[in-house]
Amino acid sequence: MAETWIDISRHRSKSVQEFREKHFNYVDMVCDDAKEAYLFFPGENFLHKGFQELSKFKGADDEILKKARHARNEIKDWLHKTFRIQK
Repeated sequence: MAETWIDISRHRSKSVQEFREKHFNYVDMVCDDAKEAYLFFPGENFLHKGFQELSKFKGADDEILKKARHARNEIKDWLHKTFRIQK
């Protein structure tokens, strides 16, 4: 993500329980595994767009990095298109 000037160094995985009392305009799922495990958020707009699951990428490090970059760019393009975000 640093390649695209997005700092995620302080991010961490979170339990859905941390968000139970919060309101979101949209809940976006970007992998099929997450969609299958989806817990209901009342009153939210649910969107799903399946992308390749990064944890399932196989190959040499450079091949995995290439696939990860491609997936990142696909997700970014989908978000821009879906939410009409300027690039």
